[in-house]
Amino acid sequence: MFEAKDAANEPEFKQLSRQTNTNHGTSDPITQDTDADIGGFIEDEDRDFAWGDVGVLGWLCTLVFWVLAFVLFFQFFTRYFLNDSAVWTEEIARNILIILTFFGSALALQRNAHICVQYFVSRMSRSLQGYIYWFNTLLQSLFYAGAVYLCSEVASATQFQKLMAVNVSKSVIYQCVAIAFVVMLCIQLAQAWHKLRKGSEHVGNKGDNS
Repeated sequence: MFEAKDAANEPEFKQLSRQTNTNHGTSDPITQDTDADIGGFIEDEDRDFAWGDVGVLGWLCTLVFWVLAFVLFFQFFTRYFLNDSAVWTEEIARNILIILTFFGSALALQRNAHICVQYFVSRMSRSLQGYIYWFNTLLQSLFYAGAVYLCSEVASATQFQKLMAVNVSKSVIYQCVAIAFVVMLCIQLAQAWHKLRKGSEHVGNKGDNS
């Protein structure tokens, strides 16, 4: 058993195994492992990353994320190194996380990164898939518009309430969430408009060819 294991580690054995797999139309397992280590866990978006593709929304989420990281680090430092935890850090971190969540959701909507189940829809006809897409777009748009209205109402009702840690109105948090829903609504409508124009151009080109 040990001799077979040692023989498998020899360069001649690796070369012979690679040649044998090539002759049988398969790739080398060693090469596959190397390729997996290099690019198996890298998303295509990360592999083709460019700073110019981050966008305003991406930079905003990055900024909010690092502000949250600084607040949490300050809380950790004051609690475990100074033995006197800053009182304001927990509430501020919680509210920053709320803002980051909703603007991050808008960023995910812009990049089509939200989790969805497409198993049944992908097995329908193309025309039925189109109807489902527009119905889904309508529901999402109505949801975003309703969320903007509700957040605005809550922000108006809490404008005279202050946060416990700092002298800031609670309405600021709900206003930020409302802005995030406005961004989602604009992104959803822009994507629908782009798809509508693309479909109309396709129909026009098809008519020209005929």
